[in-house]
This record gives sequence, C-alpha cells and structure tokens, in this order.
Amino acid sequence: MRLHVAAARGCDILQAGTEISFRAKLHHPPHRFLLALQLNVFDRQRLLGSVANAWQTDQPIALARTWMTEMCGPTDRFPNLLILDMNDTTLHVLDRLWHGDNVASMLSRFRDRFGQDAIALLALELRAV
Repeated sequence: MRLHVAAARGCDILQAGTEISFRAKLHHPPHRFLLALQLNVFDRQRLLGSVANAWQTDQPIALARTWMTEMCGPTDRFPNLLILDMNDTTLHVLDRLWHGDNVASMLSRFRDRFGQDAIALLALELRAV
C-alpha cells in the first residue's frame, strides 16, 4: 500500500513540476490565464465563461483556440512555447471538446472520416483516459 501511495505522490510531484515548467515558458498574459484556467477549472462552461468575462468576448472558444494554437502550434510569433505538438487535428478535437462533444461523439466523427480500423487504437487510448 505504501508503494502505491508513494508512486501516486511521485506522479503529483512530476505533474506539479511540469505545470511550473509550463508557466515558466509563458510570458503573454492571455496564455498564462488560459493555462491557469485549464489547471484549475474543471467545468467547461466555467472555463469558457471566465475567458468571455475577462476578455469581453462572445467567442470564448475561438479565443481559447487561438491561444492554444499560439502556445502549442507552429506560429511565427509564438513557436510552440510548451513543446506540445498540436496539429490541426488535435486543435480540432480540443475545439470540439470545448463545444461540448464527448469522447463517443469524437470517435464517431473520426470513424466516419477515417474508418473503423484506423481509429481502433485511438478508441482504446481515449477510453483509458
């Protein structure tokens, strides 16, 4: 039992270190704001509401996607700050999740587009999360 607790605590420490590392790489206030929300707000509507209120926008998903693209995508101004390679497909999945789609609907979208065999491994990975 102690080993399990120690392993869990070790994962917590590694995760905290990663979060600190991410924050240290971000200097643009909107990026830091979104990272803080993603680490601390676990309700989609509250997260998007916070973005909408703080930036006086009626398009919080579009704004959050722009920030994620800047932080994790290949842009000239912000070249993959977090070293998390998010391509257009990954950003689209994130966008759909912010719109309220669940894992089942995302798998259905991929199945329709790429076929059952192509997403079998993806389905296992997503269900493990």
